[in-house]
Amino acid sequence: MKQIFKSIAFIAIATSSVLLSSCTTKADEPQVITGESAWKTDQQALATVNAAYSPLQRLSSSYSFLLESQTDATVSFEGADDQNGPLVSLFKTDPNNSYANKIFNYEYVSIGEANRTIEKADSSHVADNLSQATIDLAKARAKFIRGLDYLYLTQLYGEVPIILSTKPTTAEQTTRRSIDDVYTQIAKDLTDAEAVLPAYDQIRSNPSKGSANAILARAYLSWASNPLTQAQVAAIATTQTDPAATTWDQTRLQKAID
Repeated sequence: MKQIFKSIAFIAIATSSVLLSSCTTKADEPQVITGESAWKTDQQALATVNAAYSPLQRLSSSYSFLLESQTDATVSFEGADDQNGPLVSLFKTDPNNSYANKIFNYEYVSIGEANRTIEKADSSHVADNLSQATIDLAKARAKFIRGLDYLYLTQLYGEVPIILSTKPTTAEQTTRRSIDDVYTQIAKDLTDAEAVLPAYDQIRSNPSKGSANAILARAYLSWASNPLTQAQVAAIATTQTDPAATTWDQTRLQKAID
């Protein structure tokens, strides 16, 4: 749902030279958290990490459509046969399809916000209204959501770029990393998050140790099946030769159990 934001202009009319020359006090300055600001309070820290969740709120139906419509029993009714929905249901998804594009892009928006939280956590210090426990919690939540984002990305797109900062190099933004590299980063983020997250959170949308372990187990199960690389997928597409039977990685299966 699109939100419409109306901007309201406040016009101050100066009636004297005294008003024109008056100085702005600290109290008059807008309390805006800019990209360069350090956290000052616990509330600011937790609000920053919450920004990593909002891009994903746009994707629930897109996930369902991209995944569930590719079945023999489902045919899209959204438009003509050459439009986004029908192409997906006909197994003809391509890089220009809006569903594939939307999910890919918003996952990286979420990753960008998670990276911003992690960098702010590393640059913030304990203050009167900011505790180390909250700094650590915000960072753990950011790592949880970044790990989840990369799990979705690699399961949908295979090799993807790994971006771990708000100022990535061109190579980092445009180079696909191996599937093993992506899963290694996923495991690291979720393991780091689990170590700090609480065993229980009364706000059920917040991640806990249990949720981090659940997503980590899912990642190890998927990784243990040795997912197909881009090259292997291309070979199947051009030669119609089935890949070799899956050889399960026993070490990763054991990690899933653990």
